[in-house]
Amino acid sequence: MSSTELTPAERTTGSTITERLPVERLKGGAPVTIQPDVIWPAILAEIEGGRSLTEILTMPGLPSRQWAMQCLRKNPALRQQYEEACKSRAILMADEILTIADAPIPEDLDPACRASHVALRRLQVDVRRWATGKLYPKYFGDKVGVEVTGYQSISIIDAMAPGLARAKEMHARMLAEQAGKPLDVESRVVQGSPFEEDQGDATDADDEMNT
Repeated sequence: MSSTELTPAERTTGSTITERLPVERLKGGAPVTIQPDVIWPAILAEIEGGRSLTEILTMPGLPSRQWAMQCLRKNPALRQQYEEACKSRAILMADEILTIADAPIPEDLDPACRASHVALRRLQVDVRRWATGKLYPKYFGDKVGVEVTGYQSISIIDAMAPGLARAKEMHARMLAEQAGKPLDVESRVVQGSPFEEDQGDATDADDEMNT
């Protein structure tokens, strides 16, 4: 892809980009062919200068947004250049945030106009801060991303196997220890049990039979 450098003055005017593009036309001005190798460097330069792709493609003589999306989907190298241009645009917006925030407020404003002026600046800063986070989330995003370089499958059953083996070993040891011991059971009457009264009646019956 050949490079087409634009001067700062050309990047701020909307007509120069179409004047620099050699687009063949029929009688009446209808475009016939579009040369991607020529048109894309100019588009990317405009994006780096702060303009959006949608804004650029609305200029006369430029192709539609659908055409641009098809080019980006079919050409990985072009898509990479487009992403780099968007990052440059995000850096430019970050610089604009500092410029807007550091600009002094006019002193001759009445309270109402002063409040409106401050609200407008806050809106400009918020919009640029949101856009930079979307265009370049690695450096301007609100969330810290964690990059995973490898993938490892983990089996829950395999992870629990050592614990299950230890539990089975402890259970077998307890059974072995209890196998050679007699049951420690002592018979006794529970106070208040209904069997206590029956036991007393049986004792009286035995005494009567002995007499």
